[in-house]
Amino acid sequence: YVFTSSILKMVELTSDAALATLSTHPAALKADGLMRLITKVVSPLQVEISISCEDVKADNKKGGKKGKKAAPMATPETSLLLRTGSKLSHRNTILRTLCSYPFQLDFTPKSLLGGCTIFNASTISSRMVLAGVTSWMSYASTLRTSSDSDLQNVLEELNGTLKSKSFLCGTSNVSLADLDVYFALREKFSDDDLVSIVGANANFERWFDQVQHVATDYSCGDAPSMIQKFTKKQNGPVFFYGDEPNFSEICAATARAVAETSSAKTTLVAKSKTIKSAEGVKSNAPPSSGGNELTDEQKAAAAEKRAKKAAEKAAKKKAGAEKGKGKGAAPAGSGELNIGALDIRVGLILKAWVHEEADKLYCEEVDLGEASGPRKIASGLRPFYTLDQMQNQRVLVLCNLKARNLAGFPSHGMVLCASNADHTSVQFAVPPSDAKIGERVVFTGYEDVAPEAENKVAKKKIFEKLAPDLKTNESGAIVWKDSKAMTSAGPCKGTPNTQIA
Repeated sequence: YVFTSSILKMVELTSDAALATLSTHPAALKADGLMRLITKVVSPLQVEISISCEDVKADNKKGGKKGKKAAPMATPETSLLLRTGSKLSHRNTILRTLCSYPFQLDFTPKSLLGGCTIFNASTISSRMVLAGVTSWMSYASTLRTSSDSDLQNVLEELNGTLKSKSFLCGTSNVSLADLDVYFALREKFSDDDLVSIVGANANFERWFDQVQHVATDYSCGDAPSMIQKFTKKQNGPVFFYGDEPNFSEICAATARAVAETSSAKTTLVAKSKTIKSAEGVKSNAPPSSGGNELTDEQKAAAAEKRAKKAAEKAAKKKAGAEKGKGKGAAPAGSGELNIGALDIRVGLILKAWVHEEADKLYCEEVDLGEASGPRKIASGLRPFYTLDQMQNQRVLVLCNLKARNLAGFPSHGMVLCASNADHTSVQFAVPPSDAKIGERVVFTGYEDVAPEAENKVAKKKIFEKLAPDLKTNESGAIVWKDSKAMTSAGPCKGTPNTQIA
């Protein structure tokens, strides 16, 4: 928040000071629920809000001549003019600026940026929160504009993220990021679609209910109506302080309830023990009618059974010892995890560009010969390749990875590279120059092994388990243990004696 210090230095704050002017249009506010909410909670002492109902005539160099149609009318863009003279026009930047320290929205109780812009913006934890807000707002923007967003995939991703935290950025209350993702979900999916998943994603449902209550409170009822299916009755503890008029009756009733519960549990345990004891006596009783000792036949049968179990145990131990002496990879079809589980294919980078919000990422469109068209993949290769070097590069792509968002960019797959131990040298893992685009790379000894499904690769962490043995040998050939990576045109290669990842 580079504007904070400059604003405080250049503006003499008074009781009616306005640090900025927000210019917008009713149509823009109607379409953007979060911007509408922020305009309601921001202090008029800090921000002057100018809502213009006039449309702007679009540029038309040929306009004005007789017989020509009038130029179309365009909705003015929302902008934020700071007292320093800076003018902001990017929606997410405007929202983050309005929620920062000078505009009073990063103070308790709201703290829409986690309180990180007040006094401790330079700490690592604060930077992580602010970076998280930026990233999740980019995710919300992608969710709004993407035409192929699947509700189930979105919910699984959010449910997993919220498994270990209350809110998306790890803050102690609802942040700007939570509100932006919430409004994006309400704009993208219908209420019926959201209600249909109630009961399947507990972490998401808890988060959704908290955020929808906060959005309703902040917007004074102007936010989307709450979905009551997400609101569950909370049966929390009831506290008494001893000054209630009927306190003695409450204590007596509580004591009776505890006594009844304890008595019921004791009776249930006693019955359970009695039943188990009876079953044990019945199962241990000898089938013969006389005496409690085993007959000779029963003793012989028991001895034979023990001998059989001992023989089976010894055989298993011997087989395990012989298996441990074997060298190399397990044979295909043995049932053990092997490199055939990965779907690695020959690809061609058709287009590459710089990620707008991540310093190390390139965004790419990669042709893998699929009927659905090129895949979008993000790769952290900016420190190692120029943008020109990325274009029309033949690569190897790990295809059976689940699609996920990297800094707001939907990435589906991973471009494989050869890296040294300290990761200072990274080079593409490459197929032969005449290998067919989309051809699957197979490893010797595992040619007939079918790749696993994307969900299983992610859930079982298959790539993470196989990756330590995926390397290049001294001649630069890509190998997994002793098996070479092959295409119909020959072996795949990389920098000698490196790790493939």
